[in-house]
Amino acid sequence: MTNKEKMFDAYNQHLNIVRGLNITNRTDEYICPICLQGFCKDDIDQLSLEDAPQNALGGKKIALTCRKCNSTCGHTIDSHLVNSIIFYENKKFLTGSERKIRIPELDINGILKVKNNNEKELLIPKNYFKSSIHSECLKTLVAGKEIGIQDKSQIVKFHYVTAAVIKSAYIILFNKTGYTFLLDEYYNAIRKYIVAPETITRPKGMWKIIKISNCSDGVYLSNSKKCRGFCIIYTVSKIQSYKIITYIPSPLVKFEDAIISFQNLKIGNDLLLQKLDSQSLLVNADEIKSLREWTYSDK
Repeated sequence: MTNKEKMFDAYNQHLNIVRGLNITNRTDEYICPICLQGFCKDDIDQLSLEDAPQNALGGKKIALTCRKCNSTCGHTIDSHLVNSIIFYENKKFLTGSERKIRIPELDINGILKVKNNNEKELLIPKNYFKSSIHSECLKTLVAGKEIGIQDKSQIVKFHYVTAAVIKSAYIILFNKTGYTFLLDEYYNAIRKYIVAPETITRPKGMWKIIKISNCSDGVYLSNSKKCRGFCIIYTVSKIQSYKIITYIPSPLVKFEDAIISFQNLKIGNDLLLQKLDSQSLLVNADEIKSLREWTYSDK
């Protein structure tokens, strides 16, 4: 049995429990957590394993989404998050970084590597040596001489970065809690933003980078009256690692007010979190029922 089949069967079992608790009357064997399209076991080829965060940032395959959602997100939003981190790290000239650059005054392209002790190495493609013009230009490159460089442009749209961050958090939340409450239409705005971020501005302000080292990755419950809901903490890595916290409100909270409150609260002081560390949330009916009751309560 493949990993995809094992994951399908696990969430199908969870969905049966959810139906038994009258949380949903849908009869599908599996529901894509992003578009909510239903699938049966015979349709498993239409599903794909989903990384959260994306593989390029150190993520793992933790859920199943339909191929359309997986492909759409991969092409439209995930690359913007990766590019934003690459852009940030390039600007800091971090040891181990490597990128394509251009030297305008010499009309030469190359690769710039940052080595230990901030030593920089410029690599010029071999084909430049075949051109007499470029060969003459290369002779002007001598040790110690300052030259101006231009980084290869990175396409970064901030609302696409936000959509990628929220998508990873949403998938991590689904991996932990399944269909216990995420089928609620309250979360349609988040799902729509993930696949079409240019159409909606509502989730703005739902995440931030944190520097708290003692907060382990995972799903946390926020009991704050101002921003009750779920805080998902996860790490993305290129040369350096960055810990991100994303807030997803519970359905009884007014979305916009909760997001404003989240932005103004300090993690660990104003925003007290309880980690959701149970390993049986998908298979234990009592735990599913208890989490759902907490989600729809203001106590």
